[in-house]
Amino acid sequence: MSGFSSVLSSVIPVFLVIGCGLVFRKAGILTKEVDDSLFKVILRLLIPCLIIDSVLGNPALVEGNNAYVSPIFGFIFISFSFLFARLVSLASGLNEVNRRRTFAMTVGLQNWGYMAIPLVAALYDRETLGVLFAHNLGVEFGLWSVGIMVLTGGSLGGSLLKAINPPVVTIFTCLVLNYLGFWAYIPQIALNTAGMLAPCAIPMSLILVGAAFYDNLKAVQFRSDWQVAATGSLMRLLILPVCMLGAACLLPLSTELRQVVIVQAAMPCGVFPVFICRHYGGHAPTALLIVLATSVAGLLTIPLWVYLGTEWLLK
Repeated sequence: MSGFSSVLSSVIPVFLVIGCGLVFRKAGILTKEVDDSLFKVILRLLIPCLIIDSVLGNPALVEGNNAYVSPIFGFIFISFSFLFARLVSLASGLNEVNRRRTFAMTVGLQNWGYMAIPLVAALYDRETLGVLFAHNLGVEFGLWSVGIMVLTGGSLGGSLLKAINPPVVTIFTCLVLNYLGFWAYIPQIALNTAGMLAPCAIPMSLILVGAAFYDNLKAVQFRSDWQVAATGSLMRLLILPVCMLGAACLLPLSTELRQVVIVQAAMPCGVFPVFICRHYGGHAPTALLIVLATSVAGLLTIPLWVYLGTEWLLK
């Protein structure tokens, strides 16, 4: 599991599926007109089904403290990452406040879902995948509260309302059903339906991400903004992983949560800031530049950090 080549073989297919979305957009097969509808199907149906399939009745979340320790850890660390990245943005070579805020949002948010989910599924078991979703509940709240506050300069309370979305509601509901023991009364036909739709969530999401990459590639200034890409990569792929793994080493976390932390620490920047910047006045080309830089470098650093994290936290 911890071998460099086995981790690399789990990472490369993620990039290949993203490439499919890029090629389909370029070829005109996947048009911009369907983006909003496809995004809503993913957000409101496919991701919730994947959560239901992974979280309901998961032994790692029914027993022990994973159900509440995981989201707390996720929220605290993602909030720390946003605020730390906001300070580092002053040294990123960006003069505009809007681009510095975009830098902080993008660098602070690891790829907690689209890339982490298939990697956790490939490396570990269903129990760890369920703990990942519990962890991501905290990440979601951190994103829509502290993250949006950093991006827009707005208030924490106003941003927090945006955290109420279908994946968050689904994770919270499943954790409550597990805690109360009501998950055992869910009709099997409903669970089977969710299980049928669940495998579609990640590939469809990655294809849409590839299309978004293509849309913004022409606006990215690779040569003039090399310092931004280098600073962002240094933060996301070196400094923040050390901080995250160091925190996990010092805290009494379960094996499943340590496995989640290993993958989360290894992740490049999440692609979601590219979408968020469109809606909240950020600078999407800057976000895409950092995402592309960390994703390309991630082909080497992801297997390395998973290997080192395993040696550090699980041995």
